[in-house]
Amino acid sequence: MGEVAAKFPEWTALVRQWSELTDLYKLESKNKNGMAPQLYDRMKVLIDEGRIAAGWVKTGPGSWRGPKRTEVPFGKFTISFDND
Repeated sequence: MGEVAAKFPEWTALVRQWSELTDLYKLESKNKNGMAPQLYDRMKVLIDEGRIAAGWVKTGPGSWRGPKRTEVPFGKFTISFDND
């Protein structure tokens, strides 16, 4: 999992807290209604942290703008890459 976090910064927080998320899953999987609100809330926080680490900017509640990317037309295709 560390390799995923190294390649994709948006996964860093989730990977770092994977044991905590697993524990919440085990705890809340017993809910008869199938809901896991603690897990969901924790994952939202960690996903937001990952977006910030990957260069995303929060533009409003539940709204994000991704990092700057360059797109280069190449025949029928478009090549897209991050501007680092």
